[in-house]
Amino acid sequence: MMSAPKACRESGCGKIAVADGLGFCADHKAHNSCATARAERYKHDAVAKMYATARWKVFRGWCLRLNPICQRILKDGTQCRYPSKIGHHLWSPRVRPDLFTDPKNVVMVCEFCHPNEEGTPWWRPGKEFVETQIAVPSVG
Repeated sequence: MMSAPKACRESGCGKIAVADGLGFCADHKAHNSCATARAERYKHDAVAKMYATARWKVFRGWCLRLNPICQRILKDGTQCRYPSKIGHHLWSPRVRPDLFTDPKNVVMVCEFCHPNEEGTPWWRPGKEFVETQIAVPSVG
């Protein structure tokens, strides 16, 4: 059964909404995408702002260089072989912001192994993940 066309949800716009379930016309759809909604939601989020800092970006790059392969241990007991892309916090920064750039609290995982939970403090090294490699740079 077809439903009647609906007006765009953008205030003051009288155009017909695109049939994608979001309720915006073609002109306003791009400005009201999921990415835009996520950006708006996190605009005032202190933890989201932590991920935008140079400190996090340098730390994440360092961890990726030292742990290029996903650290997650699969159900069969083997380590995932996909490349690492995400720095997953064992203790969520919302719970323990002091551990944000602690290498013992960050596990580098691929997008397939990254859990939906915010933090997984129950993960244990050798059981759920391979311990994070930490190399201290040598001087001169």
